[in-house]
Amino acid sequence: MYKLTHTVLFSLLLFIFTVFTAVTQVFAGPVKLHAQKSWTIQEARTEGFEDVTPQAEVSQYGVRDPQFEAHQPLLAAGGGKLGKQVITVFDSGNYAVVDYSEGNHPPAFYYSVAGYLRFVQYDSGGEFPSKSYKHCAGSLCEALGYPSGQLLTVSVAVSETESFIFDPTGRLLAHWVGSECYTSTGGSCGSRTKAR
Repeated sequence: MYKLTHTVLFSLLLFIFTVFTAVTQVFAGPVKLHAQKSWTIQEARTEGFEDVTPQAEVSQYGVRDPQFEAHQPLLAAGGGKLGKQVITVFDSGNYAVVDYSEGNHPPAFYYSVAGYLRFVQYDSGGEFPSKSYKHCAGSLCEALGYPSGQLLTVSVAVSETESFIFDPTGRLLAHWVGSECYTSTGGSCGSRTKAR
């Protein structure tokens, strides 16, 4: 009878592990690595301003959140879901509502703390990069001296966690990475809490 030493036993186990790993890879197929493209500000700007519309009809949406009272518990909780609506609350207390019962890429409505409509954002949808265009609405337009529906920002989301926001002239306003916002010089410009 053979007596197994620690070295022989270790070598045998290593051989079995190696054979098992090789056989598993053959039947599992090739391993795919996914690399994410790194975007520059200029690339995002070029993508965002392709086919931009400077004016949109937003008066049809009224001036106030029609479900302001129903949204209060979620606003106090920092955001969430109400049926097919997703609510995002910003550190300023302003919030956004997207109602997916209106389709896959419905407009997003941005409201003040008091529930007054400030912006309407239209999303191109689809795969990344996705583009969205924010237009002023209600009293915000008057305060800015813009006509209702004037383009205010162009956003380009390059991944689930990164997006660039530009003003109508193409100047970078914000660079969102995760829940944090950065200015063109790298300073902080706020944070947000997305629906869970």
